[in-house]
Amino acid sequence: MKKSLISPTAYKSMIKSINLIKVEDQKIIKIPITEFTVNKHNHDILNYSIGRDTIDSPTNMYISKNQVELILSQEKQTITLISNGVNPSYLKKNNSNNSNKDDIQSILGEEIKDNTFGVDNNDILTFLSPQGKSISFKLEIEKLDLNSNIDNTNTNTNTNTNTNTNTNTNTNTDTDTSKTKQQTTTKTKTIESLEKKLDKTTTPLPSRGGWSDALLPFCQTPQLFPKEVKFYNDNIVIIDDKFPKAKYHFLSMPRKIIPSFNKLSKADLPLLKEMYEQGKLLIDQLPDKDKHVFQFGFHAIPSMRQLHLHLISNDFNSVSLKRKEHWLSFTTEFFIEFNDFYNQLESKGTITIDKEKFESIHKGPMSCPICKQIFSTIPSIKSHYYSHNK
Repeated sequence: MKKSLISPTAYKSMIKSINLIKVEDQKIIKIPITEFTVNKHNHDILNYSIGRDTIDSPTNMYISKNQVELILSQEKQTITLISNGVNPSYLKKNNSNNSNKDDIQSILGEEIKDNTFGVDNNDILTFLSPQGKSISFKLEIEKLDLNSNIDNTNTNTNTNTNTNTNTNTNTNTDTDTSKTKQQTTTKTKTIESLEKKLDKTTTPLPSRGGWSDALLPFCQTPQLFPKEVKFYNDNIVIIDDKFPKAKYHFLSMPRKIIPSFNKLSKADLPLLKEMYEQGKLLIDQLPDKDKHVFQFGFHAIPSMRQLHLHLISNDFNSVSLKRKEHWLSFTTEFFIEFNDFYNQLESKGTITIDKEKFESIHKGPMSCPICKQIFSTIPSIKSHYYSHNK
């Protein structure tokens, strides 16, 4: 993106700047329009990223450098907000009704995800970290005063009136300040109450590194994903695979962050066993479990950074299984059976992967795991494989 060179007066909007006012100490962070960047795909759109550097919190790993993004449209005269970071961010509208409930939505508002949220003056933006201090900001949208340079004579004529107005303004300011302090105290107490209820057994998340970090939020705050999460406790979480490669496809993961196999040690054996056993209990509850054979295992070269155990039915009947590497990932040695993985860690104290070997397998031919016949296309091998089960 190119740096925006548009000045506030040249910009086709009533908006002069957007201020972030920290709820805790009323610290003001000004965001002039000149600090926005021009969207390379649509010059009508200006963008501004808010993250740990913006809010002067460089060591807070709960907040990414591009946690949320402000989107300003010249044509529509709107400001919207979208989430880019993996950790939870919330927006509470200034006109939302106060509630006595102490759930997340009542206290912090709607979670900002892939959809965009319209932003208005005095909305509250909150970055929530399960183990760290939550940070809330009031969004103050400052508009241009188009009448300021129109008629100096009128300004001079109304000096006395303005003096009276200033007196009233000072009185109102004192009242507003008192209200703000009261609101700040209430807000702080409710957030502290919420933080106590959040799980504090896991380690901090790293900042967003792309789609390969997409599993991390489920491990850190599973309570925020009731649709995807099938089971969780203090140690593990089991979710539906977002792109299942069979009728049943789950991922069993540790709650603590284990980004790669080389971070495992013998001390993690009980954790691996729990990941397996809880997965087996989940499968035992399926209504048609007797009609399927399940595989439990790890990909030799995982595509996601968090350790995850695949629990997958071997029907491979899914529209998401559509590429050669998908087939090879579950029907060859590339899929390391749980017992083999567990036994290696138990005997050697570490997991050793022959990367060249498994990369070669992943580039090799597709064959039927039952009769070993080779096929060149996914539709042909799937059709053949299904015929074995008729």
